[in-house]
Amino acid sequence: MSRLLHPAPETWRTPSGLTAHLWRRPFADRAPVLLVHGYASNVLYNWVKTGWLDPLAAQGRSVLAVDLPGHGSSADVDPTGLSVQDLLDDLHGLSTEMVADEPRATPSRSTAIPWGHGWPGSSRPLTRSSWPR
Repeated sequence: MSRLLHPAPETWRTPSGLTAHLWRRPFADRAPVLLVHGYASNVLYNWVKTGWLDPLAAQGRSVLAVDLPGHGSSADVDPTGLSVQDLLDDLHGLSTEMVADEPRATPSRSTAIPWGHGWPGSSRPLTRSSWPR
C-alpha cells in the first residue's frame, strides 16, 4: 500500500462538528482503527506527522481519524454548547455505522472513561510500545 497522505480520500462532517478522515483499505483483513487526537492537537499533527497511519495500514487496517470541534479541519466549528456526550455519540456513530467491522478506538483521556461506560465492549485499546518508524 502506498503512503497515506492528508487529507484523507474520504472526509465528512458529523452532526456535532467532528471532521472524519477515512483511509479505507480495500479488502482489509483486520479490524479498522478509530483515532481521536488529544488536547490541543488535531489529526494532522497527532496522527499523520507522527507516522501512525502507515504502520496501521501495513497491518491490514482501515484508519478513521477525527478532528474534534475547534481543532484541525473542524477549526471553524464553535464547540460552545457541545457536551462530551454529543461528541461521544458522534464517535460511537462513526465507529458503528460508517465503518464496517468492529473498531478499535483510541480515545483521549477525557473521552475514554465516558466511552467505556456508555458502550462497554464496543472497542478495545490498541497500543504500541514504541513510536512508529
